Amino acid sequence: MKMYTAAQFSSEKKLKVIKSYLEKGCSLRRYAHSLGISYMTLWRWVQRYKVDGEVFKKSYKKSGKRFSKDLEKKIMMVKEQKPSVSIAKAQRLLKRIGIKVSHKGIWGVWRRYGLLKTNNNDPLDPFSNSTSESLQGLRKVKILVRQGNLKAAAVVLNDLPSMPKHDILRQIPEEFLSPRRRLERFSLESDKMSPPETVRKAHRISSMLEKKGYVYSSIFADLIELYNLQNMGRSQKMIKTLKMLNRKLYKTRNRSWLILYYALMAMAFNRCRKFNKTLEFTKKCRRLISVSSYPWQCMVLGSLHTQIGDYVRASHNYKMGLEMTRGWELFPYFATSLVVLGYCKTGDYINAHKLLGEVSVSDLPNNESEYYLGRAYIAFSKGDLGAASHFFLEVLNMSSKHNLTNHLRASAEGLAFIAAARNKKSQARTYLKQCIPLLKKHGSVTELYHMKLCLSLLEGHKLPKIWKEPSDFLFCLLYQAKKTLKANHYRKAFNYAKKHGLLGVFERIIVFAPEPVLHMIEQGKDPGLSRAIVQFPLFNQKKSVRHIKFLGEPVVSMNGHYSNLKLAPKERAFLIHLALKAGQPGKFILLKDIYQNFWTGSQYKTDHLSHMLTEIRRKLKIWRYFLCITSSYGESRLINRGIYFTTDYEEVEILLVHAKALEKADDWRFALQDYMRVMHLFRGAPFERMYDNWSEDLRRAILNQLEQTASNFAKLCLEHSDQTPRFTATVKKIFRKILTIIPPTKEINQFLKYYNLL
Repeated sequence: MKMYTAAQFSSEKKLKVIKSYLEKGCSLRRYAHSLGISYMTLWRWVQRYKVDGEVFKKSYKKSGKRFSKDLEKKIMMVKEQKPSVSIAKAQRLLKRIGIKVSHKGIWGVWRRYGLLKTNNNDPLDPFSNSTSESLQGLRKVKILVRQGNLKAAAVVLNDLPSMPKHDILRQIPEEFLSPRRRLERFSLESDKMSPPETVRKAHRISSMLEKKGYVYSSIFADLIELYNLQNMGRSQKMIKTLKMLNRKLYKTRNRSWLILYYALMAMAFNRCRKFNKTLEFTKKCRRLISVSSYPWQCMVLGSLHTQIGDYVRASHNYKMGLEMTRGWELFPYFATSLVVLGYCKTGDYINAHKLLGEVSVSDLPNNESEYYLGRAYIAFSKGDLGAASHFFLEVLNMSSKHNLTNHLRASAEGLAFIAAARNKKSQARTYLKQCIPLLKKHGSVTELYHMKLCLSLLEGHKLPKIWKEPSDFLFCLLYQAKKTLKANHYRKAFNYAKKHGLLGVFERIIVFAPEPVLHMIEQGKDPGLSRAIVQFPLFNQKKSVRHIKFLGEPVVSMNGHYSNLKLAPKERAFLIHLALKAGQPGKFILLKDIYQNFWTGSQYKTDHLSHMLTEIRRKLKIWRYFLCITSSYGESRLINRGIYFTTDYEEVEILLVHAKALEKADDWRFALQDYMRVMHLFRGAPFERMYDNWSEDLRRAILNQLEQTASNFAKLCLEHSDQTPRFTATVKKIFRKILTIIPPTKEINQFLKYYNLL
């Protein structure tokens, strides 16, 4: 929301605002923010109204005099060279070099050059408010740009004391601009640049500004650099840059910069797993934001409290920001943060679902992955593992370069939760282990530590060194309960999670330590978990799991054991159709869709379906009630009441999304490994001797996908050649098999020729 100054309100408008406030009797702070003005401004208006009535007397008359440009520049450079200098100290420094100027004169020059106060809604924004001088200058610039005279336009822009935010800067080449205008141009472009590129350019601009004496302006570039380093997870580089920034901020009175400095320090130390330092800087930041006046301050505090595991306070901060931004563009961002880092941590899924219903993906440009992460956690809490898996994949699919490692960890962990809930421990272990090398490469210490905790708890190994965060202690308590199987140890972990607002986290990680829950269920005791969680196959052995591999000759596994079933071609097609369309309890397929695909035009389609279901139930040992026909809601449907179906095609989809995300981050070695795993899963051509329309359509789609995967693999290999003997031998084996399924494409032929495999 745009912030306004008192000068932009006429006397009549001020009177309307004051009368409306007095009539409503609402909070002065919230009412001021809804208008886009400072609460102190509104307070002064109200006090003056109570004294003077309806007449607003001007406290001073604006002088028409102005210093020469040379003198203005000398006054301005005092603040630029020493950002912490006060007006009184600046007056003394100027007096030493023979310049006598009043406090008001210094204040006026600094205000004109945009050196008095940063944007309260965005402290990273180096732009100033519009003035008549800047607006007049912009009109001249637009005319010159239309005429194609960019050098003259740059001269006019460089001559302006300060500049409002305007896209005209993008049209002027950087080499024509002054140092300050270069900074402002970079600020406009930084959102569309990759984080590594932004960091490099920010560092270059900061060094240039500092060499020319613009220390105050260089702080903006430093903060932009630090923000992107934080997103990249480069904690050591952050600490080094922050120490340099500390020299510039020495004795500064700019609260916004100090808040950001302490917050970034806390985040950097948290990534280095230095909890005491993290807590120290979090407290300093909290003292500066004793009362959150602006939404970004609520976001900063919420993020810091999330880091130290104080989810109750974090939820409070996000709720405050939510109330401030209701109806603004920032509202969806606060809503998703409150859902993911607040409600889904504390286990309040009712409010999470309600709040997420108020926003849509289109409201969150560049942050869609947070929305899908919230949806994934909610679906998991309801026991809808299929939807949760889909949303976790969307998290990876929508993630950008700057938040890839965090979302890679979240999606890998989420898919491991789902695999463990389906009683597939080895698959859960694979998801966790595959993520670790990439996190090591990116130096993501926090994410790596968390993944190791999950892996240790899943395998029952000794946990790594436990830090002081509440979530770390929760892992420790669950590990103890898993080893001893004592009810009081489990209750201790459960009560600890409830007390510290970690019930949502507890319900997810309990699938890595199911032994104490199973032990309590055997003894007839209530573990305290929600009904949806207890109904997972992991905890309810009556819930059967059937794994179907159809990327080749169909193979069926029942509850983890291979089954040598002999199925007719139509039975295979029907079983795959059922697994993909109604793969978990509660899902269904309309009978009209089944009839239309398998028995179009047949007079005995009901008998055919009845016979098919009988055979499928008998061969797969499925109780009749678990797979039955119902006619509720006016339409007949085949409903799955108690079987979890999984397929190898789901693994292919997960690996492909993972590979594409890694390609986006330029991690081609890990992407190659995923593409190779995808091609390994194909044991032959799928859907052989299955002639129904649905199977034929899916077969064509899967083969096209395999062809695209093989082409991408070949293209990546050609761009990043690796001719080690082991790699070449593996590739030979893969392509010998793949080329029996699909014809070679142009990329594949080039690849085979390059590696002498033709």
